[in-house]
Amino acid sequence: MEMTRSNMIRLEYVTSDNFREEVTDSDIPVVVWLKGAWCGLCKHMFPIVSELAEELQDELKIVCVDCPLDINPDVHWLMAPLKVQRVPAFLFIKDGTVYGGHEGGLSREQLQELITKNITNK
Repeated sequence: MEMTRSNMIRLEYVTSDNFREEVTDSDIPVVVWLKGAWCGLCKHMFPIVSELAEELQDELKIVCVDCPLDINPDVHWLMAPLKVQRVPAFLFIKDGTVYGGHEGGLSREQLQELITKNITNK
């Protein structure tokens, strides 16, 4: 199915207030996508991430964390403790444990491979 703006799944944003509930305590694996609305590569990846979220919704969930342009990675509530330095970035979490991560852009195939390697095959 071709992805259009009208049929792309709406990705849920998480914040420091609901991160534990939505990610750490989740019963299913979670891919956390750290992105910025200002980031051109993040915008380019949105259809890819949305498509995978739709396809894999029975196995895992993909959530977004907003990383504003004016926020220093060294003080961001999630980037700092996990030592993430740039967006886009992905964290692969299962049972509250980070099994892997990636900073930078990915093709659909690369992201799918990292999801499989880090959380759906564990």
